[in-house]
Amino acid sequence: MGRSDMDHTNELSFGGSIGLKGGLEIGAIGHFYSAPPSTLFIDTEGNSTGEIFKTDLDGDGQFSQEVLPGTNAGAYMHQIKGKGLNQAITAFNTKYAGQLTPAGQELVSAGLFTQTQLTELGAVIPTLALQPANHPRSNPAFRTFDLNTSYPLHLKFLGAGTTITPTVAFYNLFNMANFASVTGTVLDTNDSTLTNDVNSTNSWSDANTSLRTTRNSGTFDQGGPRSTEFSLKFEF
Repeated sequence: MGRSDMDHTNELSFGGSIGLKGGLEIGAIGHFYSAPPSTLFIDTEGNSTGEIFKTDLDGDGQFSQEVLPGTNAGAYMHQIKGKGLNQAITAFNTKYAGQLTPAGQELVSAGLFTQTQLTELGAVIPTLALQPANHPRSNPAFRTFDLNTSYPLHLKFLGAGTTITPTVAFYNLFNMANFASVTGTVLDTNDSTLTNDVNSTNSWSDANTSLRTTRNSGTFDQGGPRSTEFSLKFEF
């Protein structure tokens, strides 16, 4: 339940074309979207070893990242943003950090371990790291504007309807920078130096450098740096 990663609060798309006297044709299309959401997950430190004793809060025995309690899919950038992230982390740590998961409680109930022993083994719910600046990196908006111009030349000497059309197209004409969303994993205190997560200790510039949309092969790299395409079409 919740929002998908395509759920933008605001989306503006527009486009059109115009033919001017003399033959020049101009076409444009633009997309401007507000920030997409991310789902907040409890950090698993990238492995499945003993996770039923650390992050399996619902006791289903499955290794999968658990959604941060009290949130639904796509909560980040909607219900939770800015300083609200540290408030959610603090609430989690107060209620859950250092406590036993259902699997850990079963071991204690069976007399195989004590809670102190499981704590010493690290087999308890982890403490999540606060975002140091209390101003976590937000998911970015998406902005791009494409423009193309063409000028059909009618080659009547080759027969009616024969044309040659040179075209110049500019993708992301204003070279607006776009970035991928941050990872929704809420890092624990052992992992907080990783770069692209919501509560990372790394600087914004480090995260932005690694997440920036770059130019790909060809021209279809929506949101990438400005590129120019020249074409020549012959119709007969």
